[in-house]
Amino acid sequence: MGLRPAKCYRTMKRPYSRTSVRVQKKAFITGVPASKIREFEMGNKKAPFDWKIELITKRAVQIRSNAMEAARVTGNKTLEKNAGTSNYHFRLTKYPHHVLRENCMATGAGADRFSTGMAKAFGKNVGTAARVQAGETVVYVRLNNQFFDLGKTTLKKAGLKLGIAGKLKVTQLRELTTEIIKVKIVKEKKEKPAEGEEAEAGKEETGKEGKEAKEKEGKASDKKEGKASDKKKEKPSDKKK
Repeated sequence: MGLRPAKCYRTMKRPYSRTSVRVQKKAFITGVPASKIREFEMGNKKAPFDWKIELITKRAVQIRSNAMEAARVTGNKTLEKNAGTSNYHFRLTKYPHHVLRENCMATGAGADRFSTGMAKAFGKNVGTAARVQAGETVVYVRLNNQFFDLGKTTLKKAGLKLGIAGKLKVTQLRELTTEIIKVKIVKEKKEKPAEGEEAEAGKEETGKEGKEAKEKEGKASDKKEGKASDKKKEKPSDKKK
């Protein structure tokens, strides 16, 4: 069965998702599905920024982990492309603790649950969701003044992926600046030597080359003399008459 729409799990209900590590008999759910969120913080986490923009929910809602991951990917990609990795801090503030369950459905006309003997079947674990109350922050971004408009548009895009009725809250963290934190490391340029130093260096190089050439010529002449002496030794003596 494919993924059901978010409206099936959006409303807040009493959770029966208690998990117990020490006493397994007290656990309502023995296995919890893995969360689909890869990471919760992106960008530059330690740098000071001018503005903090938050996405706040207007009513209590449950948000599935796959929706939170979609919002994270969209927001991070928009900021990274237009501002650079070191010029923002993007974070998801909620963790999907609540375990979602589905009852197995039969296909065809008059589809119903297979477990017809139970009035309210417990269902199978299919995913996790975050339970968010009204007025709580789901996502926020910190950035400098020149990227203020970009931060607002980014959170609006993220809100569309979450599927919630939200509003933006803007907080000024410090006095406005126009600095941009650079990522690229600029290599130090080597200082050019003075004219006198260049001449001395050239003389040293030419002196070394001349010495090497003389050594090579001496070795070649020694080899030639050695070969000539060897040939004289190899000549046979004159035959006796």
